[in-house]
Amino acid sequence: MNPSSWTESAHKFIEDIRGCEDADDRFDLIMELGETLEPLPGELKTESNRVQGCTANVWLVPEYLPGPPRRVRFHADSDSTMVRGLAALLISQVNDKPCREVAEIDFRKLADEFSLHQYLSPSRSNGLFAMSKRLGRLAAAAAEGDTASSAAEG
Repeated sequence: MNPSSWTESAHKFIEDIRGCEDADDRFDLIMELGETLEPLPGELKTESNRVQGCTANVWLVPEYLPGPPRRVRFHADSDSTMVRGLAALLISQVNDKPCREVAEIDFRKLADEFSLHQYLSPSRSNGLFAMSKRLGRLAAAAAEGDTASSAAEG
């Protein structure tokens, strides 16, 4: 996947991060992005929706949109404003895309293309990767369900 795969808003966001003169400004930008997320209702903040491998609590909830192909929209929340920002950046790249397409994204490569890891602590980088893996797994499971349904109908 090449950088053109990112949305225009993500390109601007990453350029803004690169243009920051210090870490505090970078972190402020990431946290501002997190403010764009609607808070999840308490009943969705369950263990089954929690991302494993993150130091902070972060929840990702898929909403499947009818197709064909079936598409996915993710909702996220975290008790960390920084992690909320990272989650917002990730889901902005996948929302409303076909499940199969989301399942095939190499999020680690995508993050590397924009050097996100150089701005994050190792634990936040691991959390970013854990969120990415969960996004991909949820989308892959839905895409496989679509394939199984199509085969059964055929």
